[in-house]
Amino acid sequence: PMARFAYLAVDRAGREREGEITAQSQTDAHARLSAKKLLPVRVTPLAQGAAAKPASASASAATAAAGGIKVSGKTLALFTRQLATLVQAAAPLEEALNLIAQQEENARARRVFGDVHAGVVEGQRLADALARHTGAFPLLYRAAIAGGERTGRLGFVLERLSGYLARAEALRSRIQLALIYPTALALVALSVVAALMIFVVPSLAEQFSTFDARLPLITQILIATRHVAPPGGDGDFRQPDPVFERCVLRTQHVEFLLG
Repeated sequence: PMARFAYLAVDRAGREREGEITAQSQTDAHARLSAKKLLPVRVTPLAQGAAAKPASASASAATAAAGGIKVSGKTLALFTRQLATLVQAAAPLEEALNLIAQQEENARARRVFGDVHAGVVEGQRLADALARHTGAFPLLYRAAIAGGERTGRLGFVLERLSGYLARAEALRSRIQLALIYPTALALVALSVVAALMIFVVPSLAEQFSTFDARLPLITQILIATRHVAPPGGDGDFRQPDPVFERCVLRTQHVEFLLG
C-alpha cells in the first residue's frame, strides 16, 4: 500500500524544499527524493505527523527557545572533529555525544550538545536531534548528517564535514586578521585629519586672510570647513566665519581688479 510522507530536503543549489511525496515506505520515500536530485533532511509519515502535532505542542514550545542558541564556528568544528573520531573508533553514538557534552566548557554549547544527546537517547536519528537546534547546526550540515546515516557512512561524512569546517574557520580568521591593518590605518588617518582641521587649518586661515591673491577653490573649501569643528568643539553652522568672509572678500576683490 502507498502512503503519503511530508519531507524537508535540500536541492543542489542549497535551497530548502518542503512538500509531500507518495511512497511505499520511508526508505522508498528517501529513494524517490534522491532520484529527484534532492537531499532529504526529514521524512515523516503524514498520518503520524498529524496525530503527533497536538500531543507534541508543549515539547515543540520547550525546544523553540533552545533552537535559537548559536555556537561559534570554532566550537562546531571541534564538535564535529571529536564526534567523527569517536564514531570512526566504533564508539556508540549516545556515549560519544554524552562524552563531548560533558567535556564542553562553554555553557551554551554544553546545553546544545546535551540536548542532542537526549534526543538520540529518546530514539531520534542524529539529524533529527540536530534539527532541534537550527541556530547551532545549519541546514546543509544536518542534510549531510542525514545522508551519512542513511548510507551507513556517518563517520566518513563527519570526517569530511570536520575538514570543511576547519578550513572555513581558518579562512574566516585570516580575513579578520587581514582587516585589522586597514581598519587601524583608517582610524589613524581620520585622527590626523581631525587634528589638522582643529589645530592647523585655523592658523592657516588667519595667514591666508592677509594675502592679496586669489585662493584656489580647494583652499577656500578647506578654510570654510574650519567652523564645522572649531577648537572649542561647539560648531555652529548658523554663525559665519569672519576669517572665511575676509578670504572670500579679498578673492572677489582680486577678481574684480583682474577684470
